[in-house]
Formats: sequence, structure tokens, C-alpha cells
Amino acid sequence: MSYCSDIQVINLNYNDLVGKIPEGLSSLSTNKLKGFNVYVNGLTGNIPRWLGNVSSLLDLFMGRNYFQGTIPSELGRLRNLEILSVDVNNLSGEVPPSIYNISSLLLLNLGSNRFYGKIPQVIGFTLPNLLGLYVGGNQFTGHLPISLSNASRLQQMDFGSCNFTGTMPTNLGSLKGLEKFSVGKNQLETDEAEGFSFLTSLTNCSNLQILEIGINRFKGALPASLANFSTSLQWLGVGGNQISGSIPEGVENLIGLTTLAIFMNSITGEIPESIGKLERLEVLSLFDNKISGAVPETIGNITKLRQLVMEIADPSLLSELPSVNENINGKIKECLVAVLTIGVSCSMKSPVERMDMRDVVAELSRIRTKTFPR
Repeated sequence: MSYCSDIQVINLNYNDLVGKIPEGLSSLSTNKLKGFNVYVNGLTGNIPRWLGNVSSLLDLFMGRNYFQGTIPSELGRLRNLEILSVDVNNLSGEVPPSIYNISSLLLLNLGSNRFYGKIPQVIGFTLPNLLGLYVGGNQFTGHLPISLSNASRLQQMDFGSCNFTGTMPTNLGSLKGLEKFSVGKNQLETDEAEGFSFLTSLTNCSNLQILEIGINRFKGALPASLANFSTSLQWLGVGGNQISGSIPEGVENLIGLTTLAIFMNSITGEIPESIGKLERLEVLSLFDNKISGAVPETIGNITKLRQLVMEIADPSLLSELPSVNENINGKIKECLVAVLTIGVSCSMKSPVERMDMRDVVAELSRIRTKTFPR
């Protein structure tokens, strides 16, 4: 293959290739090769530095292998690169600053590795053409960049399962094409003055289908503006926080919802009868709150409801945990919620919505490491 000087695309996706990428491929044409795709294989070793010399590259799919080491800084030379996908590998270290300066990038997928460090606050300015940004399942820290709103074409963002702190940007409502926004399983919190204003801002994203902010440190009552989300919204996850107050009036307006997860908060009051209008709902998760009263009969109108997760987790698992060590108690609760969330993700009706099995394995491994460190 190294003698094919006119080759433009190498597409070896979805095979059972093993071993390292041959060094001999470094002789490939540096001004003709546009795609180097080895997605979903069993390849090992480091990502080759010589790829940074292939100046014509547009697509670089290297995800779902077993690559290790760091991302070579040389990849930052690829000034025409549009897709860089290295998700679900064994990569680690800090992402080279040069990667965040490839202004031509449309997709940057770093998910499910062991990267650490901070996401540059100026990323929205240096990567203004992004359609998709996936950094979840790593060890990133710091605040979410306020400049994200400048990448006005963004459609999908995943910051979940990292160690982000601070408050949420309140200007994301300007991203009119946003379809997915996930920041679950971090250490984010609400600003005392702003409260849930970031949610109000996101109601302007009329194409939003998935919103996941669960398992953080958000506190306070959910805003009435929650009812203003578009009917395009299918997944609303706010479980595992410190949210108080009642289920907001008008939630029945979100008729596109298939999953509503409000578990493990301090929600009070009764389940509104109007919730029966959510006829597309498949999962309703309300366990471990302070909800009172009877389950409304109108829930029987939700014929697609497959999981009413109020009793699915035995209360004894959550309320009778050992009280001798509050830290251990909290970790076990978080573990149970994380595993249950994976179960819900795997049981979605549409195959497109289901969690990929390699992501499941990677996520379960992270949960085990975090809950039971060696």
C-alpha cells in the first residue's frame, strides 16, 4: 500500500485489524491522501506522528481501537482537517494546544479516553466551524468555555463524565442548531444569582433533542421556563442533583419527551396529573425524592411507558446504606444511579438512541474504578 502514490482514501473501518499502523505507510503522498480511516478495529501502539505530514488530510477516524500514548502535536499542522475522531481508546495526557487551533475542524471527538487538563476558554473562537464536540469520559477539569456560543454551527456537545467545575454558560441559547447537550456526571453548580438561567437560555434552542445535566451539584427549584422547551426535546435528565421545589407546571407541554429523569433530588409535592399528556414517554424516573400523594391514574394514558422508575430501584438499596461512612454511602448511591442510567440508555427503543456496547464497557470500567479504587 505504501507504493500507491495516488491513493486518496484509506478506509479500513469496521474490521478486525490488530497490531500497529505500519511505519511504511509514512511514504504515502502528502498532498493527495484525504481520508485515513481505521475506525472500530483492534489496532494498538501510538498514533503515528507522520500523519501530521499528510497536509491534504480531511478525515482522520481512529476511534474505537486500543491506541495509547498521547495525541501527536504534529497533527496540529493539518490545516485542512475537518474530522478528528480518536474516541474510545487508551489515550492519555494533555491534548496538544495545536489541536485546538485547527480552525477547519467540523468534528472533534476525544471521548472515552484518559485525557486531562483544561479545555481552552477560547475554543469557540479557534474552532468556529465545529458541528460536533465530544470530550466526555475523560479527566478534564476547569470551567466550561463561555466562548462555545461563538461556534454558532454547533449541533452536538458532550462534556459528560469528566471533572468540570464552576457554573454553566448562560449564552448557549444562541446555538440555534443545537441538538444534543450533555454535561452529566461532573461537579457543576448553579450560580447563586443566576440560578437555572442557563436552562432558560437553552429553551431558545428549538432543535434540542437531548439535554442531560444529571449527577452534578445544581440546586434550587427548576424554573417555570422549563415548559418552554421545544416539542423536539426527547430526553431531559436532571437527576442526581440537589434540586428542590415541585415538578414545574407546564411540563406536559414537552410532548416529544421519551425520557424524563428527575431521580435523586429533593423534589416535593405530588406528581401532576397533567403528566399523563406525555404520551410518547417511555421512561419516567422519579426515585429517591420527597414526592408525596398517589400516583395519578393519568399515567395509565402513557401507553409507551416501559419503565416507571420509582420502584425499579429497591428503596432499601438507597435508604438503608451503611451510615457509618457518609463518603462511602454517597459513592454507592452515585454508583447505583450511574449503572441505572446506563441501563436506561441501553433500553431505548431506537437503535440509534441506544448506548454503544463499547461505550457501556468503558463507562462501567470507569464506574468501578471511581467507586472501588485499588
